[in-house]
Amino acid sequence: MLARRATHAPPALPIAEKAIARARTILVVDDDRLVHAIVGRIMAGFDGVLLYANDGKKALAMTRVVRPDLVLTDALLPGMDGRELSRTIKTDPLTSHTTVMVMTALYKGARYKQEAFSKFLVDAYVDKPLNLQTLRPAIELALAAPSGGGDVKRVRSVAAQVAL
Repeated sequence: MLARRATHAPPALPIAEKAIARARTILVVDDDRLVHAIVGRIMAGFDGVLLYANDGKKALAMTRVVRPDLVLTDALLPGMDGRELSRTIKTDPLTSHTTVMVMTALYKGARYKQEAFSKFLVDAYVDKPLNLQTLRPAIELALAAPSGGGDVKRVRSVAAQVAL
């Protein structure tokens, strides 16, 4: 008689790991740790994961591994600026689904915003200084769609309206 081999289903993920696996993820990229703290406060109560990077190259590496739903990046960063980070993310098939929102205190004119959308493939553009009324609604809208990408036209519209 042949012995039957036991087959086992793969072990189920613990509840906490399942929750993390489904959690929305935001990667905040800024070389100013104060901005990390401000975004953390603005997103208090966010049912997801906030990750932080302090330069564009680290953010790109993290994006390729973690595949966040949203990258919220400063325009001016050491190594690789936030606009170039956006273009790199958006042209890589592995990360092209990621929503990218650029924050800036410098590039505030309409010409810069249009360039960010067309040349750097940015999904949304938020002026600094950051505040709850400007940032939180744009982030929530960006994360609203099941794919994590949100409705890009609506994200741009909300970000523009609340910045007025």
